[in-house]
Amino acid sequence: MVPLAKSKVVDNMGRPCHVKIEIPVKDKQSLDILFKAEELLRQIGIEFDSGMDLESHVREWEFDSSLGGARVTFYEFADEKKE
Repeated sequence: MVPLAKSKVVDNMGRPCHVKIEIPVKDKQSLDILFKAEELLRQIGIEFDSGMDLESHVREWEFDSSLGGARVTFYEFADEKKE
């Protein structure tokens, strides 16, 4: 397998960011679906750190320097929205 180039997670100014997505896991079926989604993403070359908080039943996906095969960019932030 060809090694994946590490990708970046940045804001719209190009500053590095660390993103943590917390996904509630309601039951074994939900967890199985998340594992399958992670495997499918790996199959197309997208990799990132993941883990499980067993106490709160939350699957965690971390997009930081571990992210490979994709780029995440933030363009708008809630506190910057103009009404």
